[in-house]
Amino acid sequence: MKKIGRKVLCMLVAVVMAFLRITPVHGIDGPTDAADTAADEVNDTGVDTSAVENDRMRLTVDMGNGTFSLLDKENGKTWHSVPENPNADKISIGIMRTNVRSHILMEYINREDENTDQLTQTTNSYIQCESEETIQVTKQSDAYRVEYTFQELGIRIPLVYTLKEDCLQVSIDVAGIDEGNENRIVSIALLPYFGAADQTVNGYLFIPDGCGAVAEFNRNIIPLKAYEKMIYGSDLAHSAERQTSKEMDIRLPVFGTVQDNGAGLMGVITEGDGAASIHAETGSAKVNYNYIYSKMIRRIYSIEKSLYVTNKKNDISTITYTDFGTDHYTVCYYPLSGEDASYSGMAAVYRDFLAETYSMQPNKVEHTLSLKVYGALEEQKNFLGIHYYKKQALTRFDELQNILKDLQKNGVDDLSIQLLGWTGNGVYNRKISTDCKPLRVLGGKQSFAQLSDYIREQGFALYPDVDLLTYTKGGNRISVTSDSAKAPNGDNARQYAYSIVTQEKRNTIDPWYLLRPQKISSVFSGFLRQAQKTGVTDISFSGIGSMLYSDFKKSDGTYRVESLSIIQKSLDQAEKQQGRIAVSGGNAYTLPYVDRVFEAPAFSSGYDIFSYDVPFYQMVLQGYASYTLPPVIQSGEQKTMLLKAAETGSDLLYACIAGDSYRLRETRLSTMYSAGYDLWKSPAIDAYASLKELYVRTGSSVIVHHERLAEELYRTTYDNGVQVLVNYSANSTEYAGQKIDGESFVMSKAAE
Repeated sequence: MKKIGRKVLCMLVAVVMAFLRITPVHGIDGPTDAADTAADEVNDTGVDTSAVENDRMRLTVDMGNGTFSLLDKENGKTWHSVPENPNADKISIGIMRTNVRSHILMEYINREDENTDQLTQTTNSYIQCESEETIQVTKQSDAYRVEYTFQELGIRIPLVYTLKEDCLQVSIDVAGIDEGNENRIVSIALLPYFGAADQTVNGYLFIPDGCGAVAEFNRNIIPLKAYEKMIYGSDLAHSAERQTSKEMDIRLPVFGTVQDNGAGLMGVITEGDGAASIHAETGSAKVNYNYIYSKMIRRIYSIEKSLYVTNKKNDISTITYTDFGTDHYTVCYYPLSGEDASYSGMAAVYRDFLAETYSMQPNKVEHTLSLKVYGALEEQKNFLGIHYYKKQALTRFDELQNILKDLQKNGVDDLSIQLLGWTGNGVYNRKISTDCKPLRVLGGKQSFAQLSDYIREQGFALYPDVDLLTYTKGGNRISVTSDSAKAPNGDNARQYAYSIVTQEKRNTIDPWYLLRPQKISSVFSGFLRQAQKTGVTDISFSGIGSMLYSDFKKSDGTYRVESLSIIQKSLDQAEKQQGRIAVSGGNAYTLPYVDRVFEAPAFSSGYDIFSYDVPFYQMVLQGYASYTLPPVIQSGEQKTMLLKAAETGSDLLYACIAGDSYRLRETRLSTMYSAGYDLWKSPAIDAYASLKELYVRTGSSVIVHHERLAEELYRTTYDNGVQVLVNYSANSTEYAGQKIDGESFVMSKAAE
């Protein structure tokens, strides 16, 4: 018997039902929630569909191919999993014409193919599955399971759609993935064109690069390649590639799109964010759609070429791939409407998500002038050809106390201090130490106690900092051989210092290693025990807030998603045992446990598809924790950083040593041009005075709205009604009858 096509069969059923005047029954009292309002239907085109709904949304799924639509009942907007009319696309060519019809874009690698320069191959679910009718859709209570069988490749990928109260939850059932003998999945792009807009639509993409950036639709920017970046930065155990000073990491696992009809769609990666990247593209002469999506990284790969030429065409190449992924990968898509359809609305959604998921409570935000103080630095010396290390005091404890007194005398009455290099080996670890003994070269235990007492009496905050992740030499029961994270090739993963000017490796500075994630818990616990014994309460963990990496040891490796969980458990322990906790950088998984984030991202990476930066990160955090800008390093940055602090509600941060910055040449601190106290004292005092009233008026209020009023004019609105207008232009301007001088800001109360 010949197989009857699905669509033909559905059309026959529709005709019969119409003829018999049979109407499907959906329930006597009408829909109430997603669990009991499933309806099987045959729509006007003869397609067999099923639908679930709640008060906010209605999800309709094609039971043949898994294509779905999500109706936002608040504004009537329907979000489609793939563009409605892909045949109208006159721009896309090649595989792009089928990509837009796909729910999955897949990179894979053939492990048997070792003689190729092309490491991975790409395909999509339309070509491999829908066209071959190998998609199976089943209804499971209030969820839909859609299995995509890439028959030619021997790969099956199941997705699960679940309608929640305020979002559509889409999961890759990682445990249910099947792979054949030859092909291995490298990455899975999930719903790449869900919510995509063609070039007839106005709007923008929100990209969480650095502090956040807006990419307006249809600017006809044709970059060398589309935007794509790993969340939480690259895996440091896989790559020691240098990073330019302007490159910013993604610190929050969120993305979204806003369209001109008051509709928005926001994605939050709730599981598997440690193994994910964000991809975005805007409409241009080569791309018909504006779209953004997340990608699950399942494996990483590398290729090593032989030194010997085997034939005239190719060298022998060996492909190495290493598992990287996660047991779970879930994205929640939130429809937004009205005023909430904006990046401000997205920030509010994500802030609420963090608060609900981790029981975060609003916190009293203490706005201060913040100092990043460098204590001791261990330097390599040479005597008669023998290398040795000697600790050099950059800022003694008594010198720091004098600096604080001087600032206080000049009107600075709120200070937070992150103190680096106060114990162990100094600022940068030669050896990982769980010791909490203040260094003698800085004044020792008694001088540190005097400093701590003074800071406590004045109501300031002191965060002694430790780095429990990096080191240059084994010791203190930590072995480079057995306790450092491994790269995929089995070598110790190394990080190098690079010249900010030439981008060349600095051979005069020792590379450093990464502590195996499996050792983090024990090292953390050891440090916390010592901290309690010595009376150290408030603590800053610098590396742990910005570094996430794997350990590719063959026998018992640890992937990034596992490292993330280990870090969270360690921070949870610290929060329960200690006082206030601070981190540097502030990746999302650390935020529920911290009171302060030093060096929160203040800028994006400035890619050409970005239209302008937005303080999304700050909008999420304000009212729950304090945060600072990156340190003011050069005097030329003073004005810009002052304005950025006003726009984002951030504290200013100054890198500080007691002596001359010249002492830092040829060290890993060589870029701290203006760290000497005498160089930044006056501008810091002036900046604090300029911001003091703003800090008082905003306090712990939440930023509820931010908008770009003109090219260099921005407005930030707090929930207590305070508005801040910031003019980055050198020329004065006027808005709503209010004059704003060039390179300045003003505050006002929002109109009732």
